[in-house]
Amino acid sequence: MGESEDFRYTYIQDVTLKSLRLKPDKWTRMLVSDEQRTYLTNFIDRGHPQELVISQNFSGHLFIHTDWPSQLKTKGVYFVKRDKTPLPKDNIMSVLTCGDIHPNSLDHFCAWVEEILVPLLKNDKNLEKFPICVADDIKRQVHELATSVYQIRGHIKGKTLLPFPQQGERRIQEEEMRVRESNGEVCDMTLKNNIEGIIIKWAYQSDEVLSKDSAELLNREGQYPGPMAEVQFWEAKCMNLESLYEQMKAQTTKSMAAILDLTDR
Repeated sequence: MGESEDFRYTYIQDVTLKSLRLKPDKWTRMLVSDEQRTYLTNFIDRGHPQELVISQNFSGHLFIHTDWPSQLKTKGVYFVKRDKTPLPKDNIMSVLTCGDIHPNSLDHFCAWVEEILVPLLKNDKNLEKFPICVADDIKRQVHELATSVYQIRGHIKGKTLLPFPQQGERRIQEEEMRVRESNGEVCDMTLKNNIEGIIIKWAYQSDEVLSKDSAELLNREGQYPGPMAEVQFWEAKCMNLESLYEQMKAQTTKSMAAILDLTDR
């Protein structure tokens, strides 16, 4: 049976072309290379390699990687066999996993956490079958993961992003109204404790930004920064401080401050 008639080959071809939005001639050109064709054949008919990553190189031609590439310039497609065995000709999806791999994996992971994982695991309907203590623990850990991802994304952009309580912006503003109506007599103590813990974290984060000194650049072994390094340092620090200021004057921050102020009188 030729490659063109084998469902395993055509499946990998179809997924790749649809995902990368390419014409069939790109696939045909890739298979002209004996090396590329051998990689594909070994993946399908042998136990090794166990993973296959297909992406476009600098010239726009499809290129096969037999391991996870350290860096991609464009979006790619991955195929992973669950076991080191040839792909079966029937029920191929029972042993094969495939999907997209993006050039900026961290950004892709952040988006996946924030837009898919967090909404799913914070939805009360999805946690109805769990005991309350387990459901609360899941929400807490999901919030910690989302906060870490949020802060990492900010760090990459050169900004210090401040975390917020897991109850969320709407819940904080609702609690502020309730506290104001009761003149500080009624308050959700769990939320208040979370706010106090968050403020302590903010203090450490702000202190870290303020304590950074351009002289640190001179202490790095093997590096000899020029005058522009000093300018770039202060530009980055200024941007970071402006970011902190904008976050601290946001409405949610004001609501948190109001809750603490009204309940501590």
